[in-house]
Order: sequence, then structure tokens, then C-alpha cells
Amino acid sequence: MEKYQELYSNAKKEIEVTHHLLFVTFPLLKETKFLTAITNHIIKASKLALESLLEYKKHYKEIEPYPDNFAAQIDIYRTKLEKDLGLDLTYARLLTQLLEINKLDKETKVKFKRKQAYILTREDFSVITLDHDKVKRYANVSKRFIEDVGKIIEK
Repeated sequence: MEKYQELYSNAKKEIEVTHHLLFVTFPLLKETKFLTAITNHIIKASKLALESLLEYKKHYKEIEPYPDNFAAQIDIYRTKLEKDLGLDLTYARLLTQLLEINKLDKETKVKFKRKQAYILTREDFSVITLDHDKVKRYANVSKRFIEDVGKIIEK
């Protein structure tokens, strides 16, 4: 099994875990802090899918070796792959938003729960709100992205 196939397989497993957590576990627990854990699974699944696509293109010598940095990988995706492969433009926006959420979740000192949402604050005190509906949208777009990557690498 090629490395890109292994990465893709792991991305599919992560998104399945995400959907289980989002649609089975979360409704039972109703704990908003759990949304960050679900979002982390979405981030991991999306990173794996993106890396799988980049690895596939590298394997067939269509791109140069790429850095092991999510932001740089998103940039390569945007500049070299998105239009050539005819992928939905919302995927790049999703990846950028997930990168920002991931960075904020690790670096922010102010996180709190408010009603049915989890709030992450930036240094300038602007906020990112994670609620069940937003996380569902992220999961659904991420799942479509993973499926589209699968169509490309399984040709």
C-alpha cells in the first residue's frame, strides 16, 4: 500500500469517528467542551486527506516534496492543486478555518462555555464560536473533501 493510500484510509477512519462523536455521543452528553474534541478530529481527518492528496501528487512527480507544515500544505493546495483538479473552493476556506481553530485552541488563554457554544478568543479579543451546527457544517464539508480526494487518488 502506498503512503498516500494509507493516509487516505486514516482520514476516512477519522471522519467516521467524527461523525459518531457528533451524531451519537454529543447528543447524549450535551457537553459543549466536547465540541473542541470533535473539531480536533475534523482537523486531523482534513490534514490527513490533504497530505494524502499532496503525497499522491508527489508520488507521480506532479509537485515537489512539501513541508510538514499544515499552513504551507494549504498554500500548496490553493496555488497548485485546487483549480487544476476542479475542487470546490469551500475546501480551502474550510482548511484555513480549521488551521485557525487549531492554532487558537492550542495558544489561547481564554476559552469558555456560553450556553450551547464554546468560545475561543484571539489576542485582539475577537472570538471564534463553536456550536453544534457549525461543527456539523465543518464535518460535512470535510467529509465531502475526503470523498473528493478519494475519487482523485483511486483513479
